[in-house]
Amino acid sequence: MPKSRATSVLTFDFFFWVFWIRFTYEMASADSSRVNDHVSSGSSSGQGAAPPALFEVVKVYPSRGPMTQYRLASATTFTCSRCQRQKTAKLVATRNGQWDALLCNGCYGFIISRE
Repeated sequence: MPKSRATSVLTFDFFFWVFWIRFTYEMASADSSRVNDHVSSGSSSGQGAAPPALFEVVKVYPSRGPMTQYRLASATTFTCSRCQRQKTAKLVATRNGQWDALLCNGCYGFIISRE
């Protein structure tokens, strides 16, 4: 007996969500191991470190734990240290004041939601 279209859609939907949950879990696990490696290496430059001359900070948002968000004067291209994607944005975040390991707004939000 052939599958109905509704059954095929439900099967696809089920497998999509199983994949998405596993992917999210693996990303969170990878992120926490990267954070632990980074913290244990002792390469923190301290929170509140001055930004490089490349960045003109317009606004500093209140810190949430070790994370701080900054509004830049112009959109800047950078590679997010968590998702490893190249981003162009005015809003960036740092963890422990490390300007050499910027976070995109999406990864910042993801990390904050897990704390």
